[in-house]
Amino acid sequence: MTNFLKLSTYLFLCLSFFACSKDDPQPVPALSRTEAALKYDEDVQFRVPNFSNVTWSSSDEFVGTVDESGKFTAHHVGEAKITATVDGQTLTATVVVEPYVTGIVEPYLNFGGSVQSIMEYEKREYLEDISTVYTVFRGQGDLEKYVGYLTAQGIMVSANIEFIFNLNVIQNVMLFYKERYNYLGKGYNDRDYFESKDGSYRVFISGGDNAYYTQDPFLASTIIEEVNVPW
Repeated sequence: MTNFLKLSTYLFLCLSFFACSKDDPQPVPALSRTEAALKYDEDVQFRVPNFSNVTWSSSDEFVGTVDESGKFTAHHVGEAKITATVDGQTLTATVVVEPYVTGIVEPYLNFGGSVQSIMEYEKREYLEDISTVYTVFRGQGDLEKYVGYLTAQGIMVSANIEFIFNLNVIQNVMLFYKERYNYLGKGYNDRDYFESKDGSYRVFISGGDNAYYTQDPFLASTIIEEVNVPW
């Protein structure tokens, strides 16, 4: 009788174990967060709890990159989708890289545009045409002094912003461009050079209080060797 009870108890425990194991829910892949907001010099960690074999990617590596551990490192202002592929499923999160500096309105950057199109686009106060090729507007906000457009044969070839000259403004100007453009380096003339996301134009900062926009590679040729840019 004792052996029979022991056997019955053993069988009952075995059946109970297998029944419970069969009913135990399997973990479902889910991101530790589905959105994040940060600055261009910050990072944020994404995870898929209970899963280790995860493949990560960023929809816009100009905005930021994500490594194999799920850490997203921001690079520039913008929005990117983070994708985690795990266990046959695709999970996504949205990352917004927000700016530190918002008080600058960039010029009309339609190189090749007519003078008339510049006049129609600009919301700043028109001041004067200093010459037949240079049109000037009063800067807006607390950082800008003047905005000018250089034209040749009636079409825009470059633009510039002259900023109010003080240390705080200079620091904000550099920060504004660093968080929006690829920083190429500093030339021997102490100018700081930047390139747009698509590489279609460059910006150089002269004296800390002037930003020049151009498609002419000659203006940035002083740093070709320094930053190894094939212009």
